[in-house]
Amino acid sequence: MGQAGTEVDWLVKEVEIRFGPSAVAQPVVWEMTRTHEVVFSLMQASVDGGVGRMRLKLAGPRANLAAAERFLASRGAELNVLSSGPGSPPQVWPPQAESSWVGQKTVERKLWLTFGVHQIDKPLLWEMSRRFDATFDIRQASVSGDLGIVGLLLKGPQTEVDGACQFLRQAGLTVEPIDRDAIEG
Repeated sequence: MGQAGTEVDWLVKEVEIRFGPSAVAQPVVWEMTRTHEVVFSLMQASVDGGVGRMRLKLAGPRANLAAAERFLASRGAELNVLSSGPGSPPQVWPPQAESSWVGQKTVERKLWLTFGVHQIDKPLLWEMSRRFDATFDIRQASVSGDLGIVGLLLKGPQTEVDGACQFLRQAGLTVEPIDRDAIEG
């Protein structure tokens, strides 16, 4: 599929999302972006102690955004729209990776991602999720206007997880493995 929608029907929303304990340990944002063709950027986040709060910039065709909001609500997220206005599709719309999990050994990798000031507003996790068939789950996060540190769980076939890590490094993020228990607490 090429770019979803045209510039005319694209909308950009900034939303606050609050996840309770049942949703915080699930790859809800990954599932939303894969099933509803919505671009997202993680603008602010605090995920800890079984509660997640995120400020996301969501972009997509109006109908896709409405479906994404319904999806988040169905997963127990409380959503507050902070702003809404017209937008444009991203310059790069990579094709969605085909599922390659069948018959392949899967791995889990727990990582610390460090976003600098120039990466914060870019939809890098969205682009990674389009390019590679690996699920991601944001397990801990502290993201502000100029620095982001995210505890991320990646799961998928070894080649897809390796490719996703390499993509993030090439995008300028620091990607470091973390101890298994560091983000499960």
